[in-house]
Amino acid sequence: MKKQKTFIYKDELTDDFGTTVKRHKPLPKDYRYSMNIFTRISSFILYRLIARPFAYLYMKIKFGLRIKNKAILRRYTGGALIFSNHPLLCGDAFLPNLLSVRRRNFTVTGSDASSLTPLLWIMKCVGNIPLGTDIRQSREMMRALKAELDRGNTVTVFPEAHVWPYYRGVRRFSADCARFSSLLSVPVFSLTVCYSKRRFFKTPRVTAYLDGPFYPDMTLPSSQRCEELRDRIYLAMLRRTDEYSTYSPYTYEKQKEKEVEQTHSGS
Repeated sequence: MKKQKTFIYKDELTDDFGTTVKRHKPLPKDYRYSMNIFTRISSFILYRLIARPFAYLYMKIKFGLRIKNKAILRRYTGGALIFSNHPLLCGDAFLPNLLSVRRRNFTVTGSDASSLTPLLWIMKCVGNIPLGTDIRQSREMMRALKAELDRGNTVTVFPEAHVWPYYRGVRRFSADCARFSSLLSVPVFSLTVCYSKRRFFKTPRVTAYLDGPFYPDMTLPSSQRCEELRDRIYLAMLRRTDEYSTYSPYTYEKQKEKEVEQTHSGS
């Protein structure tokens, strides 16, 4: 029997086990979130005719993808945020685009995405919206998010922020991401990726569950409102993984405190 690969982590909020080395490089100063007519036409072609069909085939063939509760998103006609856990690599970017045929999906990405500067235009066309690295860019980013939500589209956020491949649970995440919901006046749907073992396949089956909508409690103070919304979303996702995520080819273990101290003393 093949031994499972084990990842050792120190902090579930900051450790990242993605395969690529991230270069934390700010967005170019002249980066613009808005799209001109040429970019919009190119975006339609790249997204509808290339990116989404490829995403569907990739997820179906590699993971035998199933999506549960799509009807709850279909019944809601306005723009919405999607909060998803982050246990896939490129699959995390593909999955939210398969939730609805009618809607387009956009994804908030980290500023490290700008390390691929030559691809920024293509990434914009397929729906990536990078976090701003200064006040002007942050304001422009929020305007871009609001514009797409006003069109009835979805925007996906990965509140865990870091990739843990094939992780069966949901990691605790900051309440800051829940601020998007009250600032943009839209509900949140949770998207929870769960794994189960498949016969004759090395990769597990991915079954994704939609839950919601979750609305911020506007009677609460701002900080408490974000924490309360985060807690409801987190618990909904946790219930899904506890019940349906039954297999992973990897295991994760927290580094012991003595090992952490030895690491710091040796550095």
